[in-house]
Amino acid sequence: MQDRYLMAKSRTGQALLLPNGLRLIRVFPEWVSGWPLWESSTDEYRLDNGSLPITPELGRDLFDWNEEWLDRAEDQPLPNPDGWRARGFKLLQLLQKELEGIAEVRPEFLAADARD
Repeated sequence: MQDRYLMAKSRTGQALLLPNGLRLIRVFPEWVSGWPLWESSTDEYRLDNGSLPITPELGRDLFDWNEEWLDRAEDQPLPNPDGWRARGFKLLQLLQKELEGIAEVRPEFLAADARD
């Protein structure tokens, strides 16, 4: 429902904020190097280290987490999927804390993990 709401706002040129005034940031890895953070319906769909006010440490950890996803062939499972998933939850919690009052953070990496 949030996605449809933001898409409708995008089509009419309105600010892409949820009814509570927050941005919606999605967390999932992708097969490209960089941050695993995304903001749908925006000009800069894939976010980078200058897109959000987070600490350099968290930015580095998010980058490293995505790189672990990339350090395998697409048809290979993660070497330690439980550890990768647990780190994802920890990073998600840190990101939610650092973006409190700025963005809602959605953990979509579980769906990405399930594709393996």
